[in-house]
Amino acid sequence: MMGLEMFAGQLEQFIEFTTRVAVGLLLIGLGVYLGNVAAKFVRDSGNQGADQLATVARVAIVIFAGAMGLERMGLSSSIVNVAFGSLLGGLGNPFRMGRSRYSETLTGALRRIVTLEFRDPIPPRLFQ
Repeated sequence: MMGLEMFAGQLEQFIEFTTRVAVGLLLIGLGVYLGNVAAKFVRDSGNQGADQLATVARVAIVIFAGAMGLERMGLSSSIVNVAFGSLLGGLGNPFRMGRSRYSETLTGALRRIVTLEFRDPIPPRLFQ
């Protein structure tokens, strides 16, 4: 009976592990799908710089979904947090460096993304 209890415990751990990995992969796959949908939506807007903005939207969604999927799979949360924090921290560099013109352009572009206002064209030099 002792061997059967040990086997049952190992089987339970294996099922739990495969479930976490499956859910993590599902989150990553859903993120890739939603990233492509968002990129197509932005690209179909037809505004100047829509292709670059579509790429930025896709990459941001995939990175966020990847971080959530890796976290769900049980990979070290500190690694995922440091990588995601570094990405967001890198976006804050223009603000800390005092480049007000670049910061204003980036802030305006992000505001248009959040509010879905694509009336004003995004300067192509921002994404080059």
